[in-house]
Amino acid sequence: MANEGRRKSVGAKCREIDWDLVKKLASLHCTNTEIYSVLECSKESIKKACLRDFNIPLREKLDEWRQFGKASLRRKQMNLADKNASMAIFLGKQMLGQKDNPAEDKKFDGKLEELLDYLKDAKGEHAFDQ
Repeated sequence: MANEGRRKSVGAKCREIDWDLVKKLASLHCTNTEIYSVLECSKESIKKACLRDFNIPLREKLDEWRQFGKASLRRKQMNLADKNASMAIFLGKQMLGQKDNPAEDKKFDGKLEELLDYLKDAKGEHAFDQ
């Protein structure tokens, strides 16, 4: 009997999902299982509520809200880059394609053509036609 009461209260709770809380949890990149646990609702109950309230699958809504967490992290990294040279270098590499030593990229210029010419001479003209 005690379990039946618990099920009813959880079921009632799951009909009214606190979507602001779900958005905060998703933006913190909580796993789906963690979100279900905090809400004390089953996966299926939350999926149905999401379709009812937003008319889109839960997976899509959580992915959308997780983007807020990424934007927040990026903002914090950019602020940190003002004070921390290592973060500025990291972001330059990640976002701008910068490299530690761009001179190293040039050491292979023209080498591929030289290698192909060498292989053609060693194997004959038709070695790459197969």
